[in-house]
Order: sequence, then C-alpha cells, then structure tokens
Amino acid sequence: MDKRNTHIRSVGSLLLHYLKRREATAPAGLEDELWQCIERNIKENKRRRIIYYLKWSFSTAAVILLFVGLGYYYSNEEPDIKAQVALLPTVVSEENEIVLSGGNNERLTIENGATVSYTSQGTISVNKTIVRQKEKEEKNEENVYNQIIVPKGRHSSLLLADGTRLDINAGSRVVYPSHFKKDKREIYIEGEVFLDVKRNESAPFIVKTSHFDIEVLGTAFNVHAYKDDVKSSVVLLRGIVNVKGEHGDKMNLVPNELASIRNGVILGKERVNAEEYISWTKGVFILKNELLGDVFKKLERYFDREIILTGKMPVEPLCGKIDLNEGIQEIIRFISLTAPIVVEERDSIFYVSPK
Repeated sequence: MDKRNTHIRSVGSLLLHYLKRREATAPAGLEDELWQCIERNIKENKRRRIIYYLKWSFSTAAVILLFVGLGYYYSNEEPDIKAQVALLPTVVSEENEIVLSGGNNERLTIENGATVSYTSQGTISVNKTIVRQKEKEEKNEENVYNQIIVPKGRHSSLLLADGTRLDINAGSRVVYPSHFKKDKREIYIEGEVFLDVKRNESAPFIVKTSHFDIEVLGTAFNVHAYKDDVKSSVVLLRGIVNVKGEHGDKMNLVPNELASIRNGVILGKERVNAEEYISWTKGVFILKNELLGDVFKKLERYFDREIILTGKMPVEPLCGKIDLNEGIQEIIRFISLTAPIVVEERDSIFYVSPK
C-alpha cells in the first residue's frame, strides 16, 4: 500500500508540475517520464498485482495525457470577448460625460453627440480632430480592447476601422478590439445601438450581448439590450442577420422583422416598420402601443432625469410621435394631456400618478 501511495504521489507531482508550467505544448520528454514511472511501479509490485497496476497505470497515463491535450487546446483557443469584458476596469465618469477608454489605461472624455473614428493605421479622431496617432514602433495589438461608455442623457457615434458605423444611445456601452482579426469582427454591446455594418464575406461581424449573439456579413440593424430591461430585441433594416440565444436557439431575420429575447431565449419574431425603431438616431421616438411605464423609462434614460411612478399606471397604450428636441418638461406635459395621469416636478424629479 505504501508503494502504491508513493506511485500516486509521483504521478500526481508530474501532473501538478505540468499544470503549473501551463505550456502551449507538452514539455519535451513528459510522456517518456510518465511511462518510465509506470514501468518502475509495475516491476516493484508482486506478480499477482501486475494486471491491476497495468490497468490503473494506463488509466492514470490516459488522464494525464488528456490534461496535456486540454492544456494545448485551451492555450490555443481564442479568448471570448465576454471574458475580456469581465476583465476590463470599471469606468465611471464623474461629470457624467462620455468616456473613451483604451489600452495602457488611456482615458478620454468626449462631448455629447461626438463621433469617434478609427483608421486602419491606428489613428483615433473625435469629430475629425486627431486625438491619438499610432507611433511607428508600436505593434498591432489585436487583443487590446477599447470601450466607449455613453451615460444617461448622452449619445455618440463610433466609426470603426473596417467602415462599420455605430450610433450609440443613452445608457449604453460598446467594447471592441483595437484591430479586428482577419477571419472575424467581434464586439460587445450593452444598451441600445444601431449598426450599419461594412460588408466583408471573409470576416463575419459578430455582436455579443450578455444573453444573445448576432452574426452578420454586411447589414443594418438595431440592438436593444439593456441589462435592466426584461426584454431585448433585434430589428433588421436591411440585409440578413442570425440571432442566437443563450441556449443555442437560432433565428434568421429579414428586413422589417423584429426578434424578441427574454432571459437569453428567443421568443419569436414579428413584422414591423424598422424605420420606426431607429428613429431615436434622428431625435424622435415613435410610439406604437407603448405602455406608459416603458415610455417613461426611455425618457429617463435619454434625458438622465429621474421619473418616479406612484400608484397603478393606466394600461392604455400610447401611440404617436415624440420630438426629443422639445425637452423633457414639454414632452411630459404633452403626455399628461393625452393620458389620465398627474405629473408634479419637485427638486428636478418628476412624480407621476394616475388621475
């Protein structure tokens, strides 16, 4: 029994040694060392136990070689962007301004409505003014991730180096690499973003969210994926997209179709007028049978003003058009004239209650 325990400790130490080293390929001579250890163990045991130890030793070797294979596989597998997002530092703007964050802890605050542009040469511009230019000695770091954080009450645009344009709504975040890989383009989104993707058949464009993914080649679509919303959606303006749920369910969309997602499950799709769902990019909300609570939530995000609903809100849906340039006071006054509610503003907070 003591010899058997010694053997277990010996093989275990080899496995521990390998895992600590975490090399991409098996260390030279590892397999020979393992088999030599097994052979020594067999010779030292009595003949009546040879078969037992052969079985046990082969199983041990197989397990260790499996670990070697897994180590090789995982060390060469491309990191998932969601894993990269989890490692990024939390970025908070003290002045509630839009923040552009990059590698080497670079951070830039930009004005509301600004367009951030990237070129294939690594130049970054804000409203056509160069804010960073890659030095000649710098290398292309494909796995350096940037993020743009657009707080409530703000909006921005992003032009990626491949020609893809993103309009980013209030309360949103986009994470993207400094340079896309040759065979795929992948970004991460929280919030609401309208994307006009530059077509590239050799490099699909993949949008990942916390609960679902979207894959396209070249198309225009709107993603609504706020973490604090019960439902998310994808609306297609042109082209074709493939929506993939958290549990492997998939759905293709054609223009003027909307897919609804809840808790990572695709609920279904319906025909819509896609233009109405991207009207926010032009400063307009189109309401089609929207509940009051949902309308006020959108306004709260867009204007960064707190709206507190007290009592049971009317269930009658709202229809119409809201010009966001009118300002939140005028918009809420207009809603109070059409819906059976009473609105009071105190200390910059709107209190809404049923009549």
